[in-house]
Amino acid sequence: MPKDEAARDALAQQAGVFRFLKETLDSIAAEPDLAESSKHFQLAVMVAKLVAEVAKSEPARQAFADAQGIPLVMDLHRRSVQHLAAEQDEHYMDALTTQTMRALANLCFDHEGNRDIIVELPDAASSLVAPLSSRNTALLHTACGALVNISMDNETMQTALLNAGALVRLLDVLGKAGATPSSDERLEAAFPAAIRALSNLLEPELGIAQLLEHKGLTLLLRLVKTMHETATRHQISEDEYERAMEFLDGLAIVLETVGENDSVQREIVTGDLLDVLLDFVDHRPTHRPPPREDFGDDAYDYELIRRTVSRVVTSVTMNDDNMAELPRHEMIVRRFLVWMSSGLNTSTHKEEEEIRMSGALCIGNLARSDATCKMLVEKHNVGPALVSLIKLEAERLRAVSGARDEAKSSIKVLHAVIGALKNLSLAPTVRPVLGSLGIIERVVSLFEFEHLKPLHYGCIGVLKNLCAGENDGNVYRMMTGMAPGEFKTLADLQAPNSSPTSPLGRLITLIWRATGDNDTGIRNEGGRVLANIVRAINRTKAVQFLPLFFDLNCIAPLVQIVTGALLTKTAQSADDGGDMDMEDEHHVHFDALPSETQVFPLVQNEGLVSLTLICTLSPPATSKIVRYYSSLAPTLLTILRSGVPELQDDAQASASPSVLTKERGARTSIVGEQLTYSIQTKINVCLFLKTLLSNESEFVSKIAPELKPVVRTLLDVSHPPVDPSASGTGAELSASTGASHIMRRPDNIARTNTRSAKSLSDAMPSRRELQSHFQMSLEDITDPNVSFKEALKLVLGCLP
Repeated sequence: MPKDEAARDALAQQAGVFRFLKETLDSIAAEPDLAESSKHFQLAVMVAKLVAEVAKSEPARQAFADAQGIPLVMDLHRRSVQHLAAEQDEHYMDALTTQTMRALANLCFDHEGNRDIIVELPDAASSLVAPLSSRNTALLHTACGALVNISMDNETMQTALLNAGALVRLLDVLGKAGATPSSDERLEAAFPAAIRALSNLLEPELGIAQLLEHKGLTLLLRLVKTMHETATRHQISEDEYERAMEFLDGLAIVLETVGENDSVQREIVTGDLLDVLLDFVDHRPTHRPPPREDFGDDAYDYELIRRTVSRVVTSVTMNDDNMAELPRHEMIVRRFLVWMSSGLNTSTHKEEEEIRMSGALCIGNLARSDATCKMLVEKHNVGPALVSLIKLEAERLRAVSGARDEAKSSIKVLHAVIGALKNLSLAPTVRPVLGSLGIIERVVSLFEFEHLKPLHYGCIGVLKNLCAGENDGNVYRMMTGMAPGEFKTLADLQAPNSSPTSPLGRLITLIWRATGDNDTGIRNEGGRVLANIVRAINRTKAVQFLPLFFDLNCIAPLVQIVTGALLTKTAQSADDGGDMDMEDEHHVHFDALPSETQVFPLVQNEGLVSLTLICTLSPPATSKIVRYYSSLAPTLLTILRSGVPELQDDAQASASPSVLTKERGARTSIVGEQLTYSIQTKINVCLFLKTLLSNESEFVSKIAPELKPVVRTLLDVSHPPVDPSASGTGAELSASTGASHIMRRPDNIARTNTRSAKSLSDAMPSRRELQSHFQMSLEDITDPNVSFKEALKLVLGCLP
């Protein structure tokens, strides 16, 4: 029998050892009744113990499996559990069961292959579960610990054990745990092992279903409450405290394992169990010294456990039914607001960052319907807390400038806050309130931190939402950085001089920075903010703001979202916010090729509408747009040619870079490698072209040779009628009046599949997520009086 690690390793290197173990186990298997043969029984115990000891050496696990020894150990274990006696505390056969469980546990340690061998053996799962019903607490301790190794990361084994009743037995074991330690030390040692084994069995959905069916979640949270009350007592021994911490550490892991499950999230609320978790976060032990930085293997950190529990609470708020119910409870929402201020401006600022983040995430998760957003903003007044948190975390970022590790905590919190604001701002009724709180200025202030690009994407989403619909006050704040005061519409307000430090000026600077970095998401979302501003100016005919729009160079980003081309300029002109003159004067490249991910048809349509509205309100603006001929003309022609076989050869010959994306958008299909744009979008192209052709003779002479045959061919081709009920196609224009009329899009932005604040606060979205997000947010409807043929005739009438 090896006495130490060196001895075990030495045995593991000898092939004869495994032949000996295999032969001995074979001889024991030939004995019909071990209970009747003391000699064979003692031999069986000794051999099982020897396998358990040798298997502590990593090479031995595979060597023993190769020797075909695992089925023999499993058979020996199955024979031993046949003599388990539930009516008595101990049975002499328990010694063999203990050693076979040890052997199997060590063979499975960090060895997936051996777990797979065991689960395929007859009656393996039921034999492994049987010792959990023993009244022998020493055996019970061994059995719980063995199941931890045997069921680790193996769903097949986990499912087999669940079907054999392992979860119910483990809950029975934990049901014996009390507020004070048991006098039976072996039973006390079984509790932590039972929690760890339970955690493994809760990885499959079957485990969670059984947990809820047998009221296991209530049992676990009652244990959390009991141990929390123990840990926060004023008079408590070191042993009692460490015991409570050991329980809480394991229970927190279990709760985090199941916390993403929708049924568990709902059960925590309907079972009146949420307060247990909230109390754990809110009430820390006051008599304990601050946690040490270096914790030993046998020490537990309350703060780490507390953060885990806060994450479980965050998961609870992701449930749709909970989202509707929890905002009705004022005290619960108030606790989330308190979390958002936890540790601010104190020595525990960094330590408490995850609690602040959880508070913001909880608010964002609850803000996933218009009704809950209204309740959170108007009843619970969550806006000021979010604004204050942005201010304080931004100040901390400035204070720790250059110290990346110090800045990480603030960045995580800011991601959560912006995610919450993004969800809140989707509700039309609360946008005026949010804007009045100074959110626009606070959000834009984060643009100064150049290393926060994923955060900036979320910030722009907030700005886009706040400026959507009839929110003239927010549009004014965005353009000027000033409060609007008393007014009826945007037309009643005076336009100040443009300023590159205004929110709009800083947004344009960010868009140019994103252009240099080839950041598609920020460019496209930034362009959509500009599109919302243009809509507001057009709706109210507040033309006094157009000079400001032009001075800040807002035309180029709109062209950019239409063409996908990287319209670049010198750093100096980007910094001073100057207008973009001719190509050769400012080194502007209008013909840069887009990459595959830079064009989104739905966003292109937004840009087309905005540019047409601008030209209608201010015809001289067409001269600012036609400067981008090199990238704009091929894009417009490609859209018109798309989906028309008669024009496909021409489209391939032109090799337009504007249609490279292969994502399928609403009302947009793919033919081969080319996008087929919707009729609505083609109508918008025609109306845009008509506006340019009517005002720019040089543009006419340049594009007419290529455009005219395309228009004539399209007039001869039959086209499907415009579908006025189609959503997700962008704002559409009336052919009869050019851009003077636009049907206002419904403001009830769909909340289906609204993402949780946690996912909104994550890193930059994927291309597919971007496409889905853009599609979900656009609900403009085409004027049913418009036909594609009429729009084409308008264009043809402007051509020589």
